[in-house]
Amino acid sequence: MNASELKSDQQRLPLSRLTGRFFLGIGFLIAAFVSVINLEQANKWQTIPWTVYIPALAVGFAGIAISKKTPAGDGTTGDGNSSLAYEMVSNQVVELLKLLGEAKKERHRLPQDTLQWIEGNCTERFAAFANSRQAIMQRFDLKTYADVMTEFASAERSINRAWSAAADGYIDEINLCIDRSYDHLGQVRDFLEQAEKAES
Repeated sequence: MNASELKSDQQRLPLSRLTGRFFLGIGFLIAAFVSVINLEQANKWQTIPWTVYIPALAVGFAGIAISKKTPAGDGTTGDGNSSLAYEMVSNQVVELLKLLGEAKKERHRLPQDTLQWIEGNCTERFAAFANSRQAIMQRFDLKTYADVMTEFASAERSINRAWSAAADGYIDEINLCIDRSYDHLGQVRDFLEQAEKAES
């Protein structure tokens, strides 16, 4: 993620989440620093300055709690209402799975045709998902966001490799990468469905 993407993400985050992340970072950084600042003693528990360490941890955990509390009316993204942004994210996954499922059946497509297919059907949909990814964090939690984005990133890398393989004319590699991308996106869909069920 580059600096412009990070700045864009921060602009879309509610103030409470930004505040929470600040406390989380400061608290855990201070706790980590003071835990190693002293030389280790015979009694390891005396090495840590507990009067600083425990309050710092408390600040960090308070940051987590604040991050999870988004006030009503503060759940919008740069693209509009968070529910609409999440709907777009979900729809992109469905569309990509449908496209890749169809591509899996066409094992003998010419490499040049694969290049055009990826550029014409996949590139914009992957970008649209990535641009609206904050809707996942706003609706669910950090773990769901991390799980989803890990699988999504793997799916995107696989489709990029398929494009490179198509440019080089390796049909077997094209099919392998499309299969992998499909499987990773299937995990994305499963994580989102599990989060939706847990929410209801």
